[in-house]
Amino acid sequence: MSYWIPLPDDITGPRPSDLPTYFAATCVLWTLILNLCPKAKSECYLSIAHSVIVTYTSLACIFRGDDTAFSCAASVSFFVVDAIDMYFKDVAKAKDEGRALLTAMNTSRKMDYLHHVLGVTFGLVEHYYENDLCPAHVGCAFIYVQWNEISTPFYNLFRLTGNQVWGACFALSFFLARVVGNTFIIIPLLYGNCSSLLGVFCVPYFMLQYLWFYMIAMKIKRSLGKRTNKAGVEKGKAELKKPFTKSFGDIKTD
Repeated sequence: MSYWIPLPDDITGPRPSDLPTYFAATCVLWTLILNLCPKAKSECYLSIAHSVIVTYTSLACIFRGDDTAFSCAASVSFFVVDAIDMYFKDVAKAKDEGRALLTAMNTSRKMDYLHHVLGVTFGLVEHYYENDLCPAHVGCAFIYVQWNEISTPFYNLFRLTGNQVWGACFALSFFLARVVGNTFIIIPLLYGNCSSLLGVFCVPYFMLQYLWFYMIAMKIKRSLGKRTNKAGVEKGKAELKKPFTKSFGDIKTD
């Protein structure tokens, strides 16, 4: 268990990094994807591209020891570009509906913005101060949450196709990566080795994942409930359509 906090004299300061260069390059990449893909679903294609890239790069950093600059920059730039795209779309939607921006957004959308703000802050601070916040054998804490994006392609494939198989894959992968993986692997690793200051960024992020999973579980429950009710209604209609003698033939009248 770790409670240590780096003192001012112990902080080495921002590490030298190529992150700004990678940030600019990936901003261009994400912008191209947004503009080249079908406009109605461009954010889905953008999210798939980002999640596939950072899942690979974060795992390469963890298991192969690659420098974290590109992996962190790819996510930070994605959060910035995606948040700007979301904002303009939300402003247009609010204008069309004649409502204020915040009231036009649902809870899930607001959580997306919070997720992006946490991602940018966590990514930059952890990358530049990784030597001060975590020991060398752990490295940059941000890359340990980046692989959570492994569930994101399934979510966007579900949005693109409406296929329930993709929806089931998303719910399962989200649970395994963001609930089980974080709870039993990532949180103990970071909590047991890194500075307590990391909790300022980690706790809100992990709580957001648990809240998201609760919302997913509730949505699945409601969906199953609707199907059960629909099946019951259909069965009732079928019974009413049967001949009287067939429907009530088993009732004893003596």
